[in-house]
This record gives sequence, structure tokens and C-alpha cells, in this order.
Amino acid sequence: MIVVDFECTCEKDRRDYPNEIIEFPAILIDVRNGAKIVKEKSFRSYAKPWRNPQLTSFCTELTGISQQHVEKAPDLQTVVKNFEAWYRRNIPLGAKVMMMTDGPWDFRNFVLAGAVKRDHVAFPTLMYEYIDVRTTFANYFNKGKPVKLEKMLHRFNLRFEGREHCGFDDAVNIARLAVAMMRHGCIFSFVIALPLDEDTYHYKMDVTPLYRREAGNSGVVEKSHVEERAKECFGEAYYEYGRSTFVKKAEDEASDDADAPEVEAVMKEAEEALAKLEVVSSDSEAEEGAPALTEEELLAQKERREKRIARRRSRNQQEAKIYDRRSEDLKKAEESKALRKTRSKKSPSQKLLQMATANSWIVVAAILPILLYLVAKFFL
Repeated sequence: MIVVDFECTCEKDRRDYPNEIIEFPAILIDVRNGAKIVKEKSFRSYAKPWRNPQLTSFCTELTGISQQHVEKAPDLQTVVKNFEAWYRRNIPLGAKVMMMTDGPWDFRNFVLAGAVKRDHVAFPTLMYEYIDVRTTFANYFNKGKPVKLEKMLHRFNLRFEGREHCGFDDAVNIARLAVAMMRHGCIFSFVIALPLDEDTYHYKMDVTPLYRREAGNSGVVEKSHVEERAKECFGEAYYEYGRSTFVKKAEDEASDDADAPEVEAVMKEAEEALAKLEVVSSDSEAEEGAPALTEEELLAQKERREKRIARRRSRNQQEAKIYDRRSEDLKKAEESKALRKTRSKKSPSQKLLQMATANSWIVVAAILPILLYLVAKFFL
């Protein structure tokens, strides 16, 4: 997994501010080797904004990114290309990779809406699907209610390490959360798929298959579907990566104690695992001499397959509806919070009027004697 958390240009109380990505971190999680965070091989780069090249004081104070950081940085398109070069250097050919972030904002708002559609920056399709750790946490551990990163970490007795709103530190803590969730039995199977038909700037890297569902929408992606996509993309390289992984594991375990009696068992286990990874062509799946299926058996087999597909499609649709509903609830809650915050900021005259309205009996008690005096003086 690759965890990202973009930092962007911003201004206080400006929801319509044209955010531009100014920090691009990518933290590696090696899932095959015990879900380990590989910080030393991770990626980080600042990016130079062009719409608002001068950072606001609010942005610098919030993110810790200074004007010197961005002025010396390359533009965002160059940063994306540098990320792609880093990916090719550090991700073995044949490895299954998925992006991860906290919430939908990084890829939906900052990448697709801002960088791609508005500024015409080209991104690889690798970043057009990702896992939303906040929604997954809500579904697995918090009865469907999304909460912020600090509270999610607290659920596993973890504290935020580093500086909040520093993209690299945020990504590291999201990775720590993801590892803790996996160790508590969480399965990251719900993939958010951004549409590919809304822009012409994305491009496909030759070593990154898309694992989204057949319909191309967000939803639960089954392991068998992921395996099929990986085999289609990598071919023999997919199996070579499996071989190297199992052989390296056996060698590492054997090198820990060369005289241990378990060495032979470990090597035997590795050989059995390698045998399972051998390529089996579709033409040789059926054993030679096996009796051909009758027409009725073929029809029954087809019906069972169609039922399985229908059940899977129905489940995926339900999961997608749940995610959309929860995302909409989260969006409404944020809008309501922003509205309350806006209403709480009143001018001095509004505050005076509010005080007068709240204490209307005092106003009446103060004005009534004056009115009675004027009326008595007028008639008398």
C-alpha cells in the first residue's frame, strides 16, 4: 500500500480558495512482510504553486511549509513524474499496489477536481482508485460513524507522532493506523474508483493495473478479482515476484539459525508454495480423459455462475449505496458546522441587538417610565 496525504495552499475562512498541492508524500506499507511501514524508502516532495505563488501566513502556520520550500521546489507535473520514477525504482514488478488516504478529499478534490480538471496536470490512473481508511474504520470499528485521525489512532492506544498538517507526518500516522487495523482483522476491500471518462489528461503506467470492479464504480473488490487483474497485467512477472518472495522468506528464516531443525521444513514449505504459483494455462485446466459435461450440466453450471455474479453485484451495489450515504452525511455535517461557525461571527451592532432582544424586559422597564411621563405631560 502507498499512503498519501497532500498539503495544499489555503486561506483562513475561504472555502472557495483555489487549493494547489504543495506537498506530495507517499509512505510505503509492505503488506507481504508483516505489514511494515518502510519510511526509509518512502517519497516526499514539495511542489511550487502557480495560481497563488505567495503562501498565506495562515497556510505556513498550518502546514509548516515556508515560502523557501515551495520556491525551490519543481512544479506539480514534474513532482508527479518524479513520483512515477520513484515507484518504478521501489515497487517490484508483479507486486499488487493500492493507494490509501484518510477521506475522499485528497484524490477527489485536490487531484481530480483541482490539479487535473482545473489546472490540466496529468496523473497516472494509479491515483484514480484508492482505499479510504476513514470510511473503512467507521464500518469496522465505529458503527458507521467517521471520526478524525487522532480519535482513530486512540482506538488502538496510539498517539499522533510528529506535526499535524505536515503531509509526511500525517501520511506516516495514517499508515500506522492502517497497520493497526489490519492486525485487528480489518480487510481493506472497498475500493473508491474515480471516473476515467471526465478528463483526457490521465495516463496508464504499464506496471499498474486497475483493480476496480467490472462496472468501474466504487465497491467491494474480491480477492479473486484482484488476482485476475494482476495476472492479466504482469503475466509471468507476477509469478516471478511470488517466487522471489517465498524464496527470500525461506532464506531469511534459514539464515537466522543455520543449524535449526526447522530449516528443512521451511524450505519444503517454500517449495510447496512455489508449486502452487506455477502458471496453469486455461487450456490445461481440465484433466485429460475427463468426461465431457452434458448439456444439462453445462446449463446448471451457467445458472450457478450467473447467480453468484448477481449476488456479488447486489452486494457491491449495497456497499456503494452505504458509502455514498455516509459520505453525504459527512459532507452535510461539515457544511452544518461551517454554517454554525459563520453564524457565530456577528458584528457589534448584531451582538447589541441580540443582547437587547434577550433582555427585552429590562429595555421595557427602562423605556416605560419615560413614555408614561411624556403621555402625562402631553395631556396635562
